[in-house]
Amino acid sequence: MDPESPDTLYAAAYERRRTPFGFNGGGPDSAIYKTTDGGANWKKLTKGLPYENGGDTGRIGLDIYRKDPNIVYAIVQHEKGGTYRSEDKGETWKKMGDTNPRPSYYSQIRIDPNNDLRIWELGAPMFYSEDGGKTFSTQRVRGIHGDYHAMWINPADSNHMLTGSDGGIHWSYDAGKTWTSSISSRLVNSTKSPSTTRSPITFAAACRTTAVGAALSRRLRAMA
Repeated sequence: MDPESPDTLYAAAYERRRTPFGFNGGGPDSAIYKTTDGGANWKKLTKGLPYENGGDTGRIGLDIYRKDPNIVYAIVQHEKGGTYRSEDKGETWKKMGDTNPRPSYYSQIRIDPNNDLRIWELGAPMFYSEDGGKTFSTQRVRGIHGDYHAMWINPADSNHMLTGSDGGIHWSYDAGKTWTSSISSRLVNSTKSPSTTRSPITFAAACRTTAVGAALSRRLRAMA
C-alpha cells in the first residue's frame, strides 16, 4: 500500500499449482498489478519488467520506499529476472541486478525506510546492498540461524531491526552487524518436552518452517 495514498495498492499475482506428485511454480499470468481506486480496477505493470516480452514468471516480492512512494522495488522470478527498481510508482522499471535468492521459498525484499539504496533480500543467508541492488553482500548478517522469512526495520531508527528465521526471532541495534536471539536455551531444550515451556506457542511460531515447529504446532492443536 502506498503510504501516502491508501487507494493505491500493488499486488503480485503468482501462478502456481502444487499437487501430491508435483509443483508448477510459474506461468504467463504471474505479474505485478496496481490499483489507484482501492481495488475497483487493476492495471498490469509491464514496462521494463522481465515478462514484458513474455515468458513464464514465478513468485514476486515487492516493497515501497516509505519516504518517497514513487520508489518501488521488486524481485521477480523469471528467466531474465532479478531485482528491479521503479521511480514512478511502477509505471516503468529498471533492472538493478540478477540477485533473487531461491524465489519459490523467499521472494522477500525490504527497503531501509531512511535510505532507498539500502535494501535487503531474504534467503538462506541475508543479502544486503548499499547501491540499490547492483551488488550484494552475504557477510553483513552472521552468527545467527539462516533461512530468513521476515524482517522489520524501525522507521524512526534504521539501526533497530527484527528478523524472523527458521531459528527464531532476532534483533539488531546496529543495522544488522550484530544480532541477539530471542530463543533461550530453555526454549531450545523444550523441543524435547514442549509441555515444560511457558510459551510453546511463541516458539512454534518462531520456528514454524522447521520440523520442530511443525511438531510443536501439531502438539498444540492436539492439546486444544
